[in-house]
This record gives sequence, structure tokens and C-alpha cells, in this order.
Amino acid sequence: MSLKEQVLRILTERRGEAVSGQWLADQFHVSRAAVWKVIRALKEDGHFIQAGQNRGYTLLPNSDVLSVTAIAPLLLPPLRSELLTIVSQCSCTNDLARQLAIQSAPAGSSVLADTQTNGRGRQRRSFYSPPGGLYLSMLLRPSLSMQESTFLTIAAAVAVCRAVKKICNIPLEIKWVNDLFLNGKKVGGILTEAVTDLEGDTFEYAIVGIGLNIFFREAIPDELASIVTSLYDIEPDGAIRCQLTAAILNELYQLEQNPCSSLKEYRALNFVPGRKIQIISGIRTGTAKALSITDQGQLLVEYPDHTQITLNGGEIQIMDIV
Repeated sequence: MSLKEQVLRILTERRGEAVSGQWLADQFHVSRAAVWKVIRALKEDGHFIQAGQNRGYTLLPNSDVLSVTAIAPLLLPPLRSELLTIVSQCSCTNDLARQLAIQSAPAGSSVLADTQTNGRGRQRRSFYSPPGGLYLSMLLRPSLSMQESTFLTIAAAVAVCRAVKKICNIPLEIKWVNDLFLNGKKVGGILTEAVTDLEGDTFEYAIVGIGLNIFFREAIPDELASIVTSLYDIEPDGAIRCQLTAAILNELYQLEQNPCSSLKEYRALNFVPGRKIQIISGIRTGTAKALSITDQGQLLVEYPDHTQITLNGGEIQIMDIV
């Protein structure tokens, strides 16, 4: 562990308390000047550190830079610091996770980013990924058949809802199949991608990508203002992103060991059944009533001519309560 990482670990453990620069120098057998250079580098990384003469250095409560040092102690085994990759910016975290998969990285390996330049959702739609959000992807190697693939997305949606409720005390809802909603607006989404073994009809690996709007540090585009929202209107105190990251990774990894067990909770959190919907893409487009979510995670719908079908995927839009 580098001196920078060791100093950050101490400041994180004693967040809100002043830590003497001389004590840090003595602890790591370096000069005060070396400690000062590390503090300066941490500030350049975005950490909010207050320095005062004869008072030492204080990591402020609202300092919320994503870091392995802050997240790793909150992870449950077998997740650990070596499985985390954190970047300030990337095209898409799913793409980086795929590179890890190709390099034979173990299940649980995760990629986090402060922002994405080319974030994407289902059907390759763009996913707005500005600073202030949480963008992560986890590599999984599930023992599931291809017919059970929907349960990966179902488990991920439940994992995020659990984590947000636990850390933020904010209840989210789910729009079938992969959208997360708060107060009628989209607050996040999930993109599950996989490479399969066609001969065995099983997964070689799967990547679950999650995008969650924590707060917007900048004005969002006008075309999105009426349909998307964030968990908070302003930047929250208490290093929420690091806590939330760890909670999501913990819940996700645990649920993905038996993703089918998430169905009951997924149904309870889903607001689509009972609604009039517009099926935009899929095996049959048009207006229908959403009846229920099946035991396989499909959406059972009924058209005006009373024909009922199950949707395995596709895009729907909520129209009204029926």
C-alpha cells in the first residue's frame, strides 16, 4: 500500500477528526514534507481535507470521492479491495468489466466510475452519466441457464432498492424490467450483458451494470428534466456514494448467488402490473394492460382484443392506471 493510500486510510477511519501531521510522519517513518505532499495530492484528487496550523489534517464528512480505501472496509466477504477498479472517467463501466472477464478475473470483480462518456442502457440507448452519480459494473459467473437470464436483472434491481433504502432511507420502485424510479421519474437503470456457451446453454460470464443518479452537480438537459431525477437535490453529507457503493455490491453479490429468490421482492417493488402500457418494441407492439409478472420474470399483458401474451423483453411506456 502506498503512502498516499495509508494516509487516506487513517483519515477515512478518523473522518471528521484532526490528525496530526507529525503523528502521520512518525507513524509511517517519513518527513513532514512527505506527508504534506501526500495531502496535497489527495486534495487534487478531490478529497475535502481541512488543514490548520497546530491542528493537523481533517477529512471532512462530506468528502465523497470514490476510493478503494473508503469502500473496501464496508465490503462483505468474499468481496475485497483487490476486486475493485475505480476510474474517474471511462466510456462505459460494462466495457471495462468485459476486459476483466477476458483476462479471467474472478466473479465479484467490479468497476466504478465518477462519470461515463458513453453510458448506455438497453437496446444501446444512451444513459446520461454526469458527475455526482454512481456508475458501476460487476462481473459474475452464474450457474444459470439462458432461460433464467432475466433473473440477473431482477436480482440487481432488488439489490439497488435494498441498498438505497438501507443507506439513504429512500424507497425506490421498479419499472419492468430494468428501470429504477423515484416519485414517478427515472432515477437509475440496469444493463445486463453476457457471453454464453451455446453448446451448454449456460453463461460463460455476465456483467451487471448499474447507473444511479445520486445528485446532479450540473444542470441536466431540458429534454431529460421532466423524466429523470436524483436521490438528492443537493450534495448529501456523510460520504453517501462510498457507503452506497459498498451496500449495492454486497447486496448484488449475495443475491446473484440465487437470483431466482429475488422474484417475490421484485414483484412487490414493481409498479407496472395494473397499468395501461404502450409496448414500443417486442414481439407485438401496441396498447395493452399489464396483468402480472410471471414466475419466469416475464410481463403478462392483455391486448384490447383480450389476447394475452408474455413479454420476455422489449420497451414499454406507462400510459395510465386501468
